[in-house]
Amino acid sequence: MRYLFNILIILVLSTFTTELAAQKISVKKQIRKGNNDFEKKKYGDAEVYYRKALEKNADYAKARYNLANSLYRQGKYKEAAEAYDNVVNMKLDDKDKAAAYHNLGNSYARQKQWEKSINAYKQALKINPKDMDTKYNLVYAQKHLKQQQKQNKQNQNKDKQNQNKDKQNQNKDKQNQNKDKQNQNKDKKGQDKKQQQNQEKQQQKKQGQDKKEQQKQGQDQKKEQQKQQQGQKRQMSKKDAEQLLKAIAEKDKKTKKKADKKKAAAVRVKVEKDW
Repeated sequence: MRYLFNILIILVLSTFTTELAAQKISVKKQIRKGNNDFEKKKYGDAEVYYRKALEKNADYAKARYNLANSLYRQGKYKEAAEAYDNVVNMKLDDKDKAAAYHNLGNSYARQKQWEKSINAYKQALKINPKDMDTKYNLVYAQKHLKQQQKQNKQNQNKDKQNQNKDKQNQNKDKQNQNKDKQNQNKDKKGQDKKQQQNQEKQQQKKQGQDKKEQQKQGQDQKKEQQKQQQGQKRQMSKKDAEQLLKAIAEKDKKTKKKADKKKAAAVRVKVEKDW
């Protein structure tokens, strides 16, 4: 029984070992195809083979490193940086790890992420201090970082100046708006004053017209009164004339009567002479 069990274990292990060996061969085959296309500068085709290799063994550092190289050569610097960042955290010998950090620095430099690029180059130099290419790239990145910082500072100052200018323009616009508002108020006051003057003028004109009308009415009333008075005067004068004529007639009548009486008396007392 134990014999059969041992045989079963051996068969399982043999099968597992065979599968691992076949898988390893398949991974290496994919990598070889990828390397072949990489040498032919068919970086897109090489990327496909490296990814196939990683599908079978995601921890295969060589496949991931070559994938990062193919991405970098295609100008996919962001993806390449992510791939290199994964590689440097894998188990590699110092030479390959230094190279991975160097290429990681190059990927960041291509994106003008100078601080990250400098940190990657420094990590590479810690592993391989004599690498002149990495030293050169480090100096290059530091130089561009200073220029970038200087440019950023200039841009900030320029932005600040523009902000101050915009603020001044806003204040100027506000002053102009206030001035326009004052002018509008002044114009409105002038219009109101003119309107008031016109109203006063019209009122004075109306008052003058009313006064003239009143004067005319007064004159008309006065004329009417004078006319009435003249009429009454004429009427009274006629009446007085009639009374006067009547009085004269009465007086004349009395005078005549008196005269007749005197005449009659005179006749009666006349002394006749004797003949």
